Amino acid sequence: MTSLHLEYPELKDYRQQIDSIDQEIARLLVARMEVVRKVGVLKRTQGENRSFIRPDREAIMLRDLMARFRETDFPESAAAGIWRIIIGASTATESPLNISVAHGHERGSAVALAREYFGPTLPCRLHDAPEHVLADMQTDPHCVGVLPADYPAGPEGPWWWQMATNPAHDIRVFARLPFVLFRREADAEPVFLAGSAAPAPSGQDVSLFALEVTGEAALPQGMRPVQTHAEGPRLRHLIEAPGWLVPDSPALAAWEQSLRETLAGTPFALYFLGAYAQPITVES
Repeated sequence: MTSLHLEYPELKDYRQQIDSIDQEIARLLVARMEVVRKVGVLKRTQGENRSFIRPDREAIMLRDLMARFRETDFPESAAAGIWRIIIGASTATESPLNISVAHGHERGSAVALAREYFGPTLPCRLHDAPEHVLADMQTDPHCVGVLPADYPAGPEGPWWWQMATNPAHDIRVFARLPFVLFRREADAEPVFLAGSAAPAPSGQDVSLFALEVTGEAALPQGMRPVQTHAEGPRLRHLIEAPGWLVPDSPALAAWEQSLRETLAGTPFALYFLGAYAQPITVES
């Protein structure tokens, strides 16, 4: 009787090599997590009480990692997915990590993207109204809100408008999902992550604003409308602008001046919502 599983002497050797490599990977992951645990202890002893997430560092790590895999047989997007799970598990080890998702108006893509970003094992609290997600973030500094850009507006307007016009919080958008974006998906509606994380520029960044203007008005070149909500004669835009345009920065002041010139006397109100690393686009 012929065996269905053919064995070659070389095959046994290769499998032993794979097993040895897997054991080394496991050992290094355990060692990495021990260092992560020490980082969490250090941050707590220094009195850090905001979210421990550092999205700028994570983005820089992933860009470097994907570049390392770009000319190899291992897909760079798969490497990014593995490291996102490692980063998510590490973040949850450093400090509490609570995920609150505005979910229900579509078929679960926000939940899927949250699990892709933070790892499949972290629990997600699901809400059918973004107001509940905003409330979670306001009461818990370690809560991350997962907010689809196109979530239907509630009685108080879209979630991003509610965030913009509520000055009694330090919640900011700090990431756009998916972070690794296939070119064929480039026009998909984004999902944003928000919370009390304090990001820094990563070198390739985008800023997010809510802009209210009266009537139709041309927007400056380079400004990309993500969503628009009409409120009587006023149009409220969720817009992205290239660069790190944070409050009180010369870059934001110069950008506001160009906006003022483009709108040519049209009254407007501009609200900063956050800034984040530009997603990485891959071909396949």
